[in-house]
Amino acid sequence: MYIFKSDSQTSQYMVLESNDTVFASAYLQDAIRVNALTGFEKFSQECITYMTGKTPIYSGDINLGLFETTEFNNHQEFVSFYAANKAEIESSTEEWVTPAEIVSSTFSSPEEINDPFQSSLVYIDKTRSPEGLFDKKAISKALFHKVK
Repeated sequence: MYIFKSDSQTSQYMVLESNDTVFASAYLQDAIRVNALTGFEKFSQECITYMTGKTPIYSGDINLGLFETTEFNNHQEFVSFYAANKAEIESSTEEWVTPAEIVSSTFSSPEEINDPFQSSLVYIDKTRSPEGLFDKKAISKALFHKVK
């Protein structure tokens, strides 16, 4: 995994490669809560635009606190719940999956008191991922993990 941070340390680019082939990338942005939520919304819209004309499988989840995660398989239901609970959201993820690729957007609250909120955009090319290595959950967790 290669990580590139901005001079201000508020944004990061990550690239995963194997055998000189890039198969996943991510952009993570640190911000105050309202800006991180706006970033999440913008990144989700970019995912929707990117998937136009494709037939992805959608999944989303919203966490309102310990043991309060609601999962969705319909984007419109996600949007309605998100709008009604925006002030209480601790984390949220939207993901669109096709046989060839995955795109996702996340919002996360700080892990530590002085950490910033974060929004991220992830792209994974499943056709280029190393055989036997591809595990969507493992790659997503690696890309979403905050790099200090």
